[in-house]
Amino acid sequence: MVTKESATSIGLTASADENNIPLNTDHSNLVKYKSRSQDEYSIVKEKIKKFVAQAKQDTQRRFMENDLTTDQERLWSSLNQPPYTSFRESSKIAKPEKGTLEWLVQEERTDSDFQQSKNMPDDSLCMEDFVSWQDTDKSEVLLISAPPGRGKSILSNFILGYLQSKLSPNLSFSSKIIYYFCNIRNDEASRNANSVLRALIIQLCEHQQRLFRILPIEYERNISRFFSASFDTLAYIFEKMLRAGIYTRVYCVIDGLDVYHEGMKELVSKLAEIFSYGSEVRGPVLKLFCTARPEGSILESFTTSQHRVLRCNPHDLDIVLDSRVRSLGARFTPKLRRIITDQLRRKTDNSFLWLEVVIKRIKSIGLPTKRKIEGTINDSPQELDELYYILVQGLVQKDRDNARLLACVIYAQCPLDLQALQDALAMDPKQEYTTYEQCEQDKLSLNPDEFYSTFGTLLEIAGGEVYCIHQSVKDYFERTNPLKDSMNVEPRLLLAHVSMAYLSLEDFGYSSLDRSSLFEEFPFYRYAARYWYSHIKTVADFDRHAPLQTFLKEVVFPTALKAQTWMTTHGRFRYQQPSRISEVAIQLDIGWLAELLLNRGSCGIQDDFEEDCLSQAAEQEGVVLEVLLRNERSVDFTITEGIAPRVAEYHCHATMELLLDRRGADIQITEAVVQAAAGNWGSGKEVITLLLDRRGADIQITEAVRESIAREFDQEVITLLLDQRGADKRS
Repeated sequence: MVTKESATSIGLTASADENNIPLNTDHSNLVKYKSRSQDEYSIVKEKIKKFVAQAKQDTQRRFMENDLTTDQERLWSSLNQPPYTSFRESSKIAKPEKGTLEWLVQEERTDSDFQQSKNMPDDSLCMEDFVSWQDTDKSEVLLISAPPGRGKSILSNFILGYLQSKLSPNLSFSSKIIYYFCNIRNDEASRNANSVLRALIIQLCEHQQRLFRILPIEYERNISRFFSASFDTLAYIFEKMLRAGIYTRVYCVIDGLDVYHEGMKELVSKLAEIFSYGSEVRGPVLKLFCTARPEGSILESFTTSQHRVLRCNPHDLDIVLDSRVRSLGARFTPKLRRIITDQLRRKTDNSFLWLEVVIKRIKSIGLPTKRKIEGTINDSPQELDELYYILVQGLVQKDRDNARLLACVIYAQCPLDLQALQDALAMDPKQEYTTYEQCEQDKLSLNPDEFYSTFGTLLEIAGGEVYCIHQSVKDYFERTNPLKDSMNVEPRLLLAHVSMAYLSLEDFGYSSLDRSSLFEEFPFYRYAARYWYSHIKTVADFDRHAPLQTFLKEVVFPTALKAQTWMTTHGRFRYQQPSRISEVAIQLDIGWLAELLLNRGSCGIQDDFEEDCLSQAAEQEGVVLEVLLRNERSVDFTITEGIAPRVAEYHCHATMELLLDRRGADIQITEAVVQAAAGNWGSGKEVITLLLDRRGADIQITEAVRESIAREFDQEVITLLLDQRGADKRS
C-alpha cells in the first residue's frame, strides 16, 4: 500500500496546486481503455487537450516577451534587404500545378502509386524518404538531385508550402522553418553563398531578441557591415543562432545549391557539417532539404543515405501536359490538341522543361496544321543544348538585332524591364550617339505579346522584368557563347558599351538637369549608373573593345557633370561624392580601375593614389586593396597605424598574408592587432595562427591578449602561442 500523496502526486508542483481527478481503476488500467466512448477516456482526453492549449498559450507568451524592441525591429528591417519573402511571393518562381507531387505526402497510396514506386530505381525519391526526414527526432539531410528541367524548384516550393501549412499549426513556437531559393532571377550581386547565409540569419532572428543580440553590435552603427561580412563571419553567426537553444527543431529548405558559384563549395561543406546526424546533441534537431543538379562536388559532400534522385512522376507529367495543351488557344482545334498530347506523351523524356519549350514552339505556329505540329515536335531534340542551339540560331538568322536583346538579358547584372530593355537596344554599338533623341531613332517597340511571340521559347516576363526561362539557358550561353559570331562586340561586354555610352550622352551633362525625374524620363539610367563598371572584368577588356576607352573618359572624372549625375544616383555616394578618380576606384572597390591608374596613362586617364590609400581600401571588401598591395608601387604608400588591425578584424587570412608579404617590415603586430584578430568572427583563427607563425616573436603577449586568445580560440592556437613564446608564457 502507498499513501494518498504518493499515489496522486507527480512531484512537479506542490500537492495543493495539483488538479487530481480520481478514476475508478487500478494502476495497471490507468492508461488502458476499452473504447473511445468510455467515460474515463473522455475525461483524460479533455484534460490533455486543456494542457496542450495552455502550453501553447504559455509558450506563445514567452516568445512574445522575447520579441524585438522597436529599434531592433527597425534595424532588422534594414538588414532584411531584399526582403526574404519577396522572391517566393513573386511570380519569379513557378508554383506546383494543382494535383502534382501529391504522391510525396499522401497518407494512403493507390495501387498505381505502389506499382510506380516498385518500378523506380532504389535511389528515387519516395514518400517514405520525405516522411522519415520530416518526422524523425534526429538531425538529417535530404539532398535531391536531378538534371535540368525535372522540377527541382517546384518540388522545393511544394515542400516548403507543405511544411508551413501542415506543420506550423501543430508546431510550438520553439520550431522554425527557414528557406532560400538560389535562382538566376535574383540580382547578379546576390548570387553567392553570403546572400544565402544572410537570408537564413534574418529569418532565424525574426521576432527573436536573444538571437538578434548575437549579431555584432557594429551592425547598429553601420548596417553595410552586414552586407560586406565575410563568409566565415556569416557562417559563424548562423551556426551560433542555431545552437543558441531558442528553437528545438529547425527545418531549412534550400533550392539550387548548384546555381550560384561564389562561395558555394564552402557553404555546401558547412551545411553538411551543421545538419549532420549527431549535431542535435549540441542543439536543436536540424532538418535540411536541398536540391541540386547531379554535380560531383555537391554529391560528394553528402552520404549516399542522404541523397535521393528526383524522377518525373508519369501522373504529374500528364497533369502538366494536359494543362499546357488546354492553354494553347482557339487556333488549335480539339483534334489538333489530341494530336499534340499524343505526340508529346510519346516523345517526352521525363522532362518538364523540354515539354514547356516544345509547347511554346508549337504555340508560335501562326497557322497550325498536323504536319507543322509534328514537324516542330520532331525538330526538337531531347538534349537541351541541342534544342537551345536551334532556337538561338533561328532567332539570330531572323534578325541580328535579336542577338543584342538576348545578350542584354543573359549578361545583365540585374533583371531589366521592357522599357529599360528598349532603351538599351536603342544604343546600337555600330552607331555613335550624342543625345537621347538620336537614340530614339533606333528604339524598338516591345510589348509583351510580341515579345513572347518572338522570344518566348528562351525568355519570359515575370513581375514586369525579363528573365531566362530556366537556369540551363543561361548556363548554355556561358558555356558555348553562341552569339560571338553574330555581334561586333563581345557579348558579355555589350552592356558595358551600352551603359557607358548611355551615361556619356549630352543630356546628362547639364547642371540644371532635374535628377529627381531621371529614372522616369530615361528608363535605362538606373541600371547604367549602378552597373556600368561591373561588366568590365580586367584591363584587357579595353583592348578587346576600344570604344570603352573613349566612354571611360566621359564617365569617370568626378569633376565632370556627366560623372556627377550618375554618382548622385549611386547609393555608395549618397552622402559624399568623390573628388578624384582614385577615390571612385577605392569606394566602389573597382580593381580594374585601380590597375589603370597604377599603370599611369592607360586609356588616357591619370590620377595618383593618396599616401594613405591602403587604409582607405581596407575599409572596403578588399579587391582594390589586393591590387594596390600586389603592384610594385605599393612601397610608396603609407602604412598607417590602423591598417593592420583593420585587415586583422575584417579581412580573410589571405589578405593579411599578402599585407605581411608585401609590407611586413612596416607592420607592427601590436596588442591592438591581436585583439582585432580575436574579434574576426570568420577568419580569426587563421589570422591569429598566421600572426603567431610569421611574427610570433614580435608579439607582446599581455594579459589581455592571453585572455582573448584563450577565450576565442581552441587548444591548437593556444599550443602555438606557447610554442612560439616559450616557457615564460606558460605561467
